[in-house]
Amino acid sequence: MITKALEGPNVDSMLATKLDELSNKPEGAMLKMMIPLFGGSVEKMVTMVKPMITGMCVGLSDVLVESFDPGVIDVAKVRKELDGLMTEKLELLTPEMVKALLEEVIREHLGWPV
Repeated sequence: MITKALEGPNVDSMLATKLDELSNKPEGAMLKMMIPLFGGSVEKMVTMVKPMITGMCVGLSDVLVESFDPGVIDVAKVRKELDGLMTEKLELLTPEMVKALLEEVIREHLGWPV
């Protein structure tokens, strides 16, 4: 599942962005020294590094799944908190705000002039 996700269309550009960001930090100094070996392009580096990252993610995901404790999260408490937040937000809505939101949805999705 992780391998399939890492084969997605935007993964290479995301990896390139993250590697570039990392190379500009002190902890990425070694990475910055390696970029010239790949023609000065982080994008070219991604093709070489991606199989290693995929392998690490697969192994790491197995460890995370094994150590995940669903008892840590109190579902009832989370639901109660979400319910409180939603109620608070609904109380902030005025009839004018609802009208404006509905008009925007109708215009955007139905193309009707409102």
